[in-house]
Amino acid sequence: NEYKSYLRLNVGQNMSLFDPVPPVEVKKSELCVRPALVTKLKDKAKVKPSEYFEVTCMSTDERLINTKEMNIPKIIQLLDITAFSNIKEAQLDIDEPLFQPFPSKLHFQRYIPCQCYEVPLSLRNNDKVARAVRVSQVPSPYFEIITPPNASSKVAPGIDITFIIRFMPTEQKDYYHEIIVATEREKFLVPVQCMGARAVLDFPDLVDFGVQAVKHESTKTLLVRNVGSKDAKFSFSTESPFAVEPTHGSIGVGCSLQVHLTFCSKYTGSQLQDLIVHYDTGEDVYVQLSGNAVDANVRLEKSTLKLSPTYITMSTQQEIKLLNRSNIVAHFHWKRYSTAIEENNNKNMKIYSLENDQEDEMREFLNLCVTDPAKRHELSLITRSYKNKKSAIEDDDMVFTDDIISLEPISGEIWPNSSKTITVMFKPNVAKNFYRMVYCDIVGRESRLPLKI
Repeated sequence: NEYKSYLRLNVGQNMSLFDPVPPVEVKKSELCVRPALVTKLKDKAKVKPSEYFEVTCMSTDERLINTKEMNIPKIIQLLDITAFSNIKEAQLDIDEPLFQPFPSKLHFQRYIPCQCYEVPLSLRNNDKVARAVRVSQVPSPYFEIITPPNASSKVAPGIDITFIIRFMPTEQKDYYHEIIVATEREKFLVPVQCMGARAVLDFPDLVDFGVQAVKHESTKTLLVRNVGSKDAKFSFSTESPFAVEPTHGSIGVGCSLQVHLTFCSKYTGSQLQDLIVHYDTGEDVYVQLSGNAVDANVRLEKSTLKLSPTYITMSTQQEIKLLNRSNIVAHFHWKRYSTAIEENNNKNMKIYSLENDQEDEMREFLNLCVTDPAKRHELSLITRSYKNKKSAIEDDDMVFTDDIISLEPISGEIWPNSSKTITVMFKPNVAKNFYRMVYCDIVGRESRLPLKI
């Protein structure tokens, strides 16, 4: 309340949430109850946009008041306890220091250059006997440790001793420092993190694409604004079946940018991924993306087609319809294989065979070069030839091709609530019965639609 009153009387109602603020003294009654000690290391939590916004708009004092956890500090050196005390035994394990610091990490933020900011560092004696503690630092022009009058005395069990860490910034940038705490048994570090101006993009915590047809690309456009106090330099990343455009860029303070998110799942079911916003200051913010892919009402008129008999070198044809009873545009291709896995396996077999042929030809060519060195310049021609063949295999769409039975069109699109007529032509070259299985890979259906001819 004192902080808000100061802003109303001295700064004004129009002050930004991210503007630097002058130091305000925090009363002890405003501090929360000492948080419980977290002994186990937690996995790094994914920070949501709303959480990042809340943390960055806090002042130094608000950040201290809202500290809810404290951790065991990192011990950097073990000392000889007999040099400082006659009592060698301690009730604490060797990996837990005799004094527990609070807060475990000191934060300064939204500060004004050339003003002094202070944060208390409390050290509680967790042992069962009185212990001594000393606090020091590597000399720095920006940080000062103010010791209490009783700093030279031993601290009784369960009692806190409070040091004041004073910060004097010269500009609104990031600073990092470490406070060295020496007990009778060990030394440990208390990090000091000073966060300068930050860019904040106002993404929502969740972007839900709802229910969409499988293999259909759905797009959402977000108007994202930089509500922070610094120009935003960022990059975006996500994983399939989601995509983002642009993948990187910059936004000035108060400016906006359109971000296009797309969802296109090859499989039915719910899909969850994160859009990761990488800021140039090192922070990552996670926007949850969700979507549910289902089969649409897209089907073949019938799954079996029997063509009329005809003579050799003559032809007969028949029509079949692809029906689209959904509200999406359904793109289709007639394929040779029932699944994409079979297609990839076939491509891999062809590439493997091609590489064996290349090795055999290269071996013969090198033997030839031993007798005729003038042919060495032809090596690049052989390499380029096989490289082009491999590219042709990789780029092959694997659409249905056959000398006896053909379909027209082999690919196309069907508008919502309409149909497409497919013409199947039979032109035999020998007198026998022919059977073919053709598969329609179409948007709106996870599995390819089989057609037996």
